[in-house]
Amino acid sequence: MSSIFRYLSIIGLIAFGISSCKKLETYPTTPVVTFKSLQYRDTTGRAIDGQTPEIESIVSLSFDIKDGDGDLGISSSTGTSTIDLFMTVYGLKNGIWEKDEATTNYVMPDLEPIGQNKAVYATIRVDAVYIVDISGKRYLPYDTIKCEFYVYDRAKHKSNIDSSGVVVISKKLKY
Repeated sequence: MSSIFRYLSIIGLIAFGISSCKKLETYPTTPVVTFKSLQYRDTTGRAIDGQTPEIESIVSLSFDIKDGDGDLGISSSTGTSTIDLFMTVYGLKNGIWEKDEATTNYVMPDLEPIGQNKAVYATIRVDAVYIVDISGKRYLPYDTIKCEFYVYDRAKHKSNIDSSGVVVISKKLKY
């Protein structure tokens, strides 16, 4: 009876060990970006020294990123940073899409995971802030926008270029 119990215990431990092994995620070493959302909002900034508060227009882009070796963003070992996230906003003007002059580029934080599995799957959100002057004139002078974006990893692999859906902006500021 004791040997049967021992035998069943060993079988149970082996089954538990096999079922608890987690499969390592594998992604390509070239980053892959996938659009999630694009949002637009107007906000009132804070007043400094009693001056009239600035009004800001914010374009928020969210996207997923996958990278097989996790070499994304600032290197924590060297502290080296380069611009690695590129976002271009387009505005619809007279029925034609035109590139906004204020193309935004960013430096991503270090996204490399600690441990053996270096694969990264993350969601990133980027806020591009446009100031609106006191008369209500936007520095983003469109009523419809979209954007394109891509990233580079530290090995200089360029991701795919993905694009957002279209966002219609109300022509009137509401304050």
